[in-house]
Amino acid sequence: MKYNARLKREIPKGWNVNSLSDVVNNIAAGTRPGERLQELYYTPLDDIPMRRMSFYGGQSHEEAKSSLILYQKNNILLDAMRVHFHRLCISSQVGITRSTTIVMRTKEPKLMPFVYQVVNSDEKIAYAVNQSGKSQQPYVNWEGELEKYSFAMPPENLALRYSDEIISIIEKVKSSEQENFELTALRNFLLPLLMNGQVTVATAESVAEQLT
Repeated sequence: MKYNARLKREIPKGWNVNSLSDVVNNIAAGTRPGERLQELYYTPLDDIPMRRMSFYGGQSHEEAKSSLILYQKNNILLDAMRVHFHRLCISSQVGITRSTTIVMRTKEPKLMPFVYQVVNSDEKIAYAVNQSGKSQQPYVNWEGELEKYSFAMPPENLALRYSDEIISIIEKVKSSEQENFELTALRNFLLPLLMNGQVTVATAESVAEQLT
């Protein structure tokens, strides 16, 4: 271990200190509302779950009205307005969110699992909360604030080894999120039909098997 003056603590020898802007790009691909977005889910801030690795689904594109940006699969989304809620997740889909969401894309895609652990850490959240307290509204900015967050960066081969071990877990979580969303939608579709007698249990089971 070796003391690092920038982080004010010891880090392993051979490790460097990076800023968040060294490993991710802030994505602000603005878009307008409209029917061309109809195949995309809308993810407002309240739909970004707290302390959960990933999510799937969301609201209809018709709910997306203004100040919209696009995000892609495996982007990391952070609620910038109430960062203390720890709403930070890996996306399992292409979607729409508000400009009050910070969308991050890992510069080296293979390092996404490691980078996610960095930005999801309690230390980074605490840093973001501290930055957000500098303005009247509790809002953290990317430029000049979050981009400057510093962390200990291992040699690339070590970060890649870690990411290779973790990516299968992330993929399983993303797959489970999608499955849960689709099963919930199926339940919400069939339950009223069962309640008013439009379908039988046997029919509902048959429909569920076909759709899943």
